[in-house]
Amino acid sequence: MRFPAAADYNELVQVPGLCFTDAEITRRVAVTDALGLPVPVSGASALTYRFAGPGPDIAVRCFTREIPDLFARYAAISAFLERLGSRFFVPFTFLAQGLRQGRAALPVIRMEWIEGPTLLDFVRAHRADRAALRRLRGQVLDFALEQKRYGYAHGDVQPRNILVDAAGRLRFVDYDGMFVPGMPCREPADLGHRDFQSPRRGSGDFAPHLDRFALIALELSLHALELCPDLLVQFDPQVQEDAFILRRSDYADPAASPALAAMEMLPGLARPVAAFRELCALPLERLPTLDAVCGRPKLAFFRDPWGALRQGRRTGRAVAAPGVAESVPGDAPGDTATDGPSATDAGGGQRLSRFGKWVLAGEMPGTTPDWLDPPDPPPQPPMAPPPRGTPPALRAVAPAPAPRRRSRAMLAAAQSWLGRRRWP
Repeated sequence: MRFPAAADYNELVQVPGLCFTDAEITRRVAVTDALGLPVPVSGASALTYRFAGPGPDIAVRCFTREIPDLFARYAAISAFLERLGSRFFVPFTFLAQGLRQGRAALPVIRMEWIEGPTLLDFVRAHRADRAALRRLRGQVLDFALEQKRYGYAHGDVQPRNILVDAAGRLRFVDYDGMFVPGMPCREPADLGHRDFQSPRRGSGDFAPHLDRFALIALELSLHALELCPDLLVQFDPQVQEDAFILRRSDYADPAASPALAAMEMLPGLARPVAAFRELCALPLERLPTLDAVCGRPKLAFFRDPWGALRQGRRTGRAVAAPGVAESVPGDAPGDTATDGPSATDAGGGQRLSRFGKWVLAGEMPGTTPDWLDPPDPPPQPPMAPPPRGTPPALRAVAPAPAPRRRSRAMLAAAQSWLGRRRWP
């Protein structure tokens, strides 16, 4: 199938009522610039146009090159993502004959328009915001765990294919190279972005392990930028490429990579970088998953906050709750901080700060567990008096008053006090 050029698509999308067959597209108009020309977002195999009108804006993806088994590929991807219902993907509709050019019918994809920057632009704008980068790392790990559980792969994980929506959530786009269970195709549509793919990847690699190298490289780069934002300027001074720190040349010769050498000097990254150097030489099917390489940037709440406070006050450490001990972000097993005790000391305590401060653990900074301030019970109708002559044993007993809630302010003050206190 021969696809139109970019200039031809720019003309077709300006008359959606004549060229498109889908009603959701024909009742909208393409967004244009100051000169009245459409503004497409260019990709490796398609142009994406934004259409505005009644209801929310939509994106229309028009293909610019031939993709093997396009119809069967997207039929399998669409069915799988509909069953999956993942928050990381954008629902879409594949229209096999969605666009007309003369007598030819061309396929297009209609999907929701996600308002937000790409991950590349977001990181460049927020490289000094360590909390934002840590949240991104947590979402990358969640995505890797979802892939591991359901056995799929995106195929081209790179910052240009990841959007950050208004709520700060990662949304993956461009599903041309995706692998899903039951896929009838045996080869990928492309080999992904060269700066995020293993040098050992070939056209025969098309399985659930397809994204492991890219996710490890992405998480390692975000972790390094969280610790040292200046690395982004140091290794991408022109801000013209699609990578953060690492490039294809770093994977080809990791021992001589200046970027990996700089990352290795950061606290807590010596062992992950050394392990990553070895991963560059492994085949894709032998690569570990992301959760086996890094720990989650997350802490855990105690079920007994007051007991934990008392023990923390006596011992100067927070005790991990049973079964929910989490690794400290940025620490490899056995690493120690220069200004505080080890990550897990002899008493079984879990270190929650690299700078010698000890605080109560929490799932995310600034949140309060549901058990601490539970919602009010639903109002109960007034109890009717028992009928005359009812035996006392059968009379309904009024429920005991609910226990008094513990104050949020008291817990916050205790956390703040423990955080400021330096323990011997």
